[in-house]
Amino acid sequence: MSDFLIQFGSGLSPETVANVMRGREYMGDLAVEHFEHGWGSISIQQSRCFGYRPYVSNGHTYFALGRPRIIGVTHELDGPHGFTQALAGWIEGLEAERRYENLTGIFAIGRCGPEGVILLTDRMGAYSVYAARDHKGQLRAIGSLPELVARAAGRENDFDRASLAEIMLRYAPMFPYTTRRGMQELSPGCFHEFVARAGCVDHVEQCLWTPSEPDRYPSLAGLREQLVAALRTAGVELTRGVQRVAVTLSGGFDSRTVLAVIPPVKRAAAITYIDHGNYEFGVANLVARCAAVPHLPIQRSPDFYATIVPRELAFFGAEHQAQHAHGFALADIGMCKAYELVLSGIYSDALLKGYFSPDSTRGYSLGRAGVPRALRERCCKPRYDWTAPGRPTVMHAFRPAIRDAIRERRAARLAQLEDLRPDSAREWLTFYPFSRAMAGNYYASNVRLFPADELFLYRDIVEVGRTAPLLPKLMDRLAVPAFSVVCGPLADIENANTAIPANSGWWRTRLQLRLHNLGRWLRRTAPPPTRGQPWFVDESWVNFRLLQMHSPRWAELRAQAAASERGLDMLNSILSIDPRKLLAGYDDSLNHQFQLSAVQLALFFAQPHPSPERARPGAVPTELVAHLEKPVRVP
Repeated sequence: MSDFLIQFGSGLSPETVANVMRGREYMGDLAVEHFEHGWGSISIQQSRCFGYRPYVSNGHTYFALGRPRIIGVTHELDGPHGFTQALAGWIEGLEAERRYENLTGIFAIGRCGPEGVILLTDRMGAYSVYAARDHKGQLRAIGSLPELVARAAGRENDFDRASLAEIMLRYAPMFPYTTRRGMQELSPGCFHEFVARAGCVDHVEQCLWTPSEPDRYPSLAGLREQLVAALRTAGVELTRGVQRVAVTLSGGFDSRTVLAVIPPVKRAAAITYIDHGNYEFGVANLVARCAAVPHLPIQRSPDFYATIVPRELAFFGAEHQAQHAHGFALADIGMCKAYELVLSGIYSDALLKGYFSPDSTRGYSLGRAGVPRALRERCCKPRYDWTAPGRPTVMHAFRPAIRDAIRERRAARLAQLEDLRPDSAREWLTFYPFSRAMAGNYYASNVRLFPADELFLYRDIVEVGRTAPLLPKLMDRLAVPAFSVVCGPLADIENANTAIPANSGWWRTRLQLRLHNLGRWLRRTAPPPTRGQPWFVDESWVNFRLLQMHSPRWAELRAQAAASERGLDMLNSILSIDPRKLLAGYDDSLNHQFQLSAVQLALFFAQPHPSPERARPGAVPTELVAHLEKPVRVP
């Protein structure tokens, strides 16, 4: 199924719940089923994936959210209730703990019965489940849509100011907090039991998996072999039972690895989102041609990133910074049912490459040598720290009480992770659980809009990421050699980010990049002219800073936000700067993500909410077709 809502006691009517779930963009064709129990009810919206229909047996309702897979079990061949019927045989207590080891994917699965509710959450928390209590502290609702859960518990207008500020600071509130007081996200990797008795609900949580560091790190050679085997197994297991698989293909190494592990007979298409004709698309096209896979360009409107904000707000609410629901581009051209599975690979950066580590390679090495943090940060500039309560361009903009609350939450969460990962707690703080990572809405939208999955959340790959030391990740000594083995000839094609063969390795890549930058400095060459809109100055992604500065559509959103009195009041309650001035125009002294979130939150509080506007894609432009005819550099 795609979404669910469990209510304890009387609450929202089944019609109201169904209207909310089906009233969202592209969700109207998915039916909502309603099941009554003595303590309350559960409403379940059907899934895009086959085999996950709710199963009722002996007064119990079994359900599955997302795309869970039982490794080695062909449940997808057993009809529309294949997975949930298999679930009915083992979700009880100790048996669930034993069977959890064989579960993989993005999921929350559970059972409702006369005694209450049982829920199992996935290892990395990629699929969020929220629980909300009323103002008396009684648990009233559990579900996957935060706005609906808050409404069912009477918390719709009970906002947590510190959480709203954290969205402006770091994409999402610190786990487990949400935008509402009294509502929290359930812990990942856990067995949650909700026992209903005498008008109240008791919640018992049992941890089944944690991302704990090993007592001793395995050898690098062993980790590489383990990763290669895990990648190949994942390609078979995740595509089991389907025949037409599409891959979201960029010009990087991760996505071509996803393509390489899929059995060739199941490769139906390679999908690349296009904002403008650029070098990255040319590299992706070459990869698809070398793999003999049809390449499908999805042309997005120049205003896609400006229109996505109100669309995400209407679809999810405001629990996460917008801008990452790329799946709308596929849905906009009517391709929700074109493939049995769309497989992606965005979490390699976090699990296998140390992308979110606050320390650079040199900084981390100095730390391991015993150099104090203050000194090594003077010697080695820290990488982007997404946790960053100390980002000077942002923190000063919050009121002192809000700053203190943010620091307290970060310190408490960091202490929890230090118990699990003493060596890398600051790194994992930025992306665990994945629902709080930078691109949290990416899969939250994909798994609802079309059948989707993530290669790098496969159980055995997660285990490699859990047990691997940070330094080989930072130096590409883990992922690149393993990906090169899996990709074969595809690894010889250059990486669009570097214009260097993807299998070059850390030392060679950095040497060639430095030589390239030196040559460019000596030649004093001007940057290439912008094609199309001024926010497409990059060879790959949109420039969000320039988008907010120059996009007429973004200027309209900012004007709508500035006209929201409730939004201005909310911003005024958490900011020490004037919110009207903040929304009047782009301020280059403030972080662009901070300003994006300010517009998003003000729009969320607008009454009524601005109607989401679809940015309809056009045909592939002639200049892009000409671009594809040009030769792409191949080593």
